[in-house]
Amino acid sequence: MNNLYKSCMIFMLTLGMTACASVDGDGRDDYSTLNGGDHVQEVRPDVFFIISKSGYYVPDEAPLMLIDKLISKAVGQGPATAKQRWEMRAAATCGADGYRTFKVETFSHSANTGPYPRWIATHAAYAVCNRKQYSDADIKALFPDW
Repeated sequence: MNNLYKSCMIFMLTLGMTACASVDGDGRDDYSTLNGGDHVQEVRPDVFFIISKSGYYVPDEAPLMLIDKLISKAVGQGPATAKQRWEMRAAATCGADGYRTFKVETFSHSANTGPYPRWIATHAAYAVCNRKQYSDADIKALFPDW
């Protein structure tokens, strides 16, 4: 019972601290520990580097109590959320013509700054908008290191 009380108190404190985080706006360069955020940078005309991050989450393999994992699941963050945020941002950036994806990287890292374990997932990739009609050869010529 004591561990359940402690976990609930930590959750409420964490939720209280994240309540002030921004969850509105267009999401560019905004980051919320509750729901994540995005950064979009145009590197060439209609070629964008997009980084999307999840909010805090606890991985399934973390050695924690069940209540901690359930709280993390209830918030609904993690690598799948970072990828979904990236796809939504790419679709909004490129519009109805769609996009192609290059140089995809997805990773998670620990963001522990206190006693409660937290991770952030990041999904980063280039979105090449179809409206410019870049061929794969054009993209390779623009970025020879790829």
